[in-house]
Amino acid sequence: MLIVSVLGRLGGYEPVTYVIEGREIDAQIPLLALLKHYRRNCKEPVRAVLLIPESLALESEENIDEVERLIISDEKLTEKIMSEIKDKWKIVENGICATVIESVGEYARGFRVIFDSALDNIVIGIFTRVLKEIYENNVEKIVVDISTGHNIYVNALVDALRAIIVNHKLKRMFDGNKKRLEVKIAVSSPVTREFLRIRTKKAIYFSEIDVKAFFDLPYREKMSIGDIGQNKGSFYKEVSKHDDLHKSLNNLVELTKAMLDTLKLSFNAIRYNAPLALYYQDLVPISVSQREIDRAVSYTHLTLPTN
Repeated sequence: MLIVSVLGRLGGYEPVTYVIEGREIDAQIPLLALLKHYRRNCKEPVRAVLLIPESLALESEENIDEVERLIISDEKLTEKIMSEIKDKWKIVENGICATVIESVGEYARGFRVIFDSALDNIVIGIFTRVLKEIYENNVEKIVVDISTGHNIYVNALVDALRAIIVNHKLKRMFDGNKKRLEVKIAVSSPVTREFLRIRTKKAIYFSEIDVKAFFDLPYREKMSIGDIGQNKGSFYKEVSKHDDLHKSLNNLVELTKAMLDTLKLSFNAIRYNAPLALYYQDLVPISVSQREIDRAVSYTHLTLPTN
């Protein structure tokens, strides 16, 4: 089992009594409560991935040079943050793997730091890290806690999770693995100052999430060298002056058409739940060799003569 969560900040997390499936567990954040709960009540190994936005370097250090040193080194930032929270929260559990993810936006602490990134970059970072953890440790169950972390990181985490589910489903089709990836989202209501004053208990709620592994193939039935002319104008006119280059591009078009025909048949075999068709050459003829694919790729490196 794998538990994933985003660290929102370094300070301000007070011990809370969380209620998970009827059991009470004291912890600073839901991730730790979930880790304790499943290690006590789950027979399989339980690991956790804590995602650390790089902007937390500003909470860890006040000196701009030290902040820069942490930002440019994921390893140093991870060591610094984990050392601080383990000391503050008295964490003794092993199996918490921390990993740095990109930040976005402007942050200030006597100086300004602007993280010029994008949501897609954050999603890809989470996707690759969590997917690696899943396949290396044969994970069959995931619990993703979205109770902590800034909205953009929570959104990125959910987007990455959906992509992971699709990846796992498609991989199962080819591997013949019948075991599905069980995925749950965990969330608790916010821990406010009023809550800390009255000290009630916080329940953690679960919701299963699933995604259909369904997508459309962007495929054009007709393709010719003229398409380049329509889209590129002067480029096509210039190509026409050079017979060798013109012939090479025509060959590329024909080869690409053959590759797309095979791709479409293969895609439809999976889309319409008939993967066995891939084993029969009469139904899905694999007419393009690896050598031809390499040749098609090499054509893309052709350049026009300067004269």
